[in-house]
Amino acid sequence: MKKKYHYRALGVLKGDKRDGYYCTICRKQINTIHHYQFNHPQVYEQVCELDQIRN
Repeated sequence: MKKKYHYRALGVLKGDKRDGYYCTICRKQINTIHHYQFNHPQVYEQVCELDQIRN
C-alpha cells in the first residue's frame, strides 16, 4: 500500500499487512488505499499534498 505512512499520520488508517488494514473514518476493513480515493476524496487530496511536500 503506497503512501500508507501519510494515511497513518492523518490518523485514518490502522492495522498492518498481517491482520489487515482498517479505515477509522467508516470503521471498515479495507484491502487497498484506493478506498480513500473513492470514498473519502478530502483525505486523498490531503495525502497528495503531503506527498508533494515530502518530495
